[in-house]
Amino acid sequence: MFDGDEKNYDQWEIQWKAFAQVDNLVSAIGKELNSDMPASVAVFNKAEKAGTTSKEHKAAVKANRQQWLILH
Repeated sequence: MFDGDEKNYDQWEIQWKAFAQVDNLVSAIGKELNSDMPASVAVFNKAEKAGTTSKEHKAAVKANRQQWLILH
């Protein structure tokens, strides 16, 4: 389970993707990744801090957060 610590996110994401494949969650959430998602949480947070986050990144992150709420 992701503990909320930014430095642990990338490792957790890899584990989540493996779990999702094994449990066939791909069919439930879709096969394609959102191409507008930032490369990492760190990249997104840095852009947010600098005030340079694109509208596309903001929308993709918002949609991703909503999907996570549904899954939890």
